[in-house]
Formats: sequence, structure tokens, C-alpha cells
Amino acid sequence: MLPALVPELADDDLEIRNGGKAVAAFFRLADGGIDADEAERLRRELLAYCERDTLAMVRLHEVLARRR
Repeated sequence: MLPALVPELADDDLEIRNGGKAVAAFFRLADGGIDADEAERLRRELLAYCERDTLAMVRLHEVLARRR
């Protein structure tokens, strides 16, 4: 639904593109056992995903609220 209603917020430029991958990355971070570089990479990717996902929900709400 998002690409059709808010196409400027597509996620093809992100490494993590869905909630399932975000959860898996979070658990890898929380579990530890990965080196500092990998942890920092996952942290950056998660922050990028969460930022886009949150903004997407706000924009989607705006679009749907205007259609009432």
C-alpha cells in the first residue's frame, strides 16, 4: 500500500526493508557475539529503517485522513 500512496518513501535504497529483517537484525545486536564493525553496520541500518518506517506511517496516515 505504501508505494502506491506515498511513492517518495520507497525503501529500495535501504538494506533492511521490512519488519522481519529489522527484528532479526535487532536480535543479532542484542545477542552479541558479533564484532564491533558488524554491530555498528547493523545499528546504522536499523536506524535508517526505523526512521523511514516511522515517517512512512505518518505520511500514510496523512494521505488516508485526506480521503475521508
